[in-house]
Amino acid sequence: MEQTLLNLREFFIPKINEVKIDFIRDETLDLLPHFSNYLQHGYYPFYKESIPFFPLRLTTTVELLLDQDIPEFYNYSHLTIKKIKLLLQILA
Repeated sequence: MEQTLLNLREFFIPKINEVKIDFIRDETLDLLPHFSNYLQHGYYPFYKESIPFFPLRLTTTVELLLDQDIPEFYNYSHLTIKKIKLLLQILA
């Protein structure tokens, strides 16, 4: 799918409640074709670098997070990390 740029209005969080619902139902803003591309390739950090290597890059990042970052900051055991990995495999 060809990558296209969307021109969207900027909204600040305090103003979101004031925005009319009409913007959400804008028929000129068709995001559905872009959503399937997002599900296949993710978003900016990995998608822009290399589409074919997206699955490998994502897997490597998740492995690094689970094997190094989480045990260091949350003091989880190796068994707990294995259970988290198993849960992620089931969810995938």
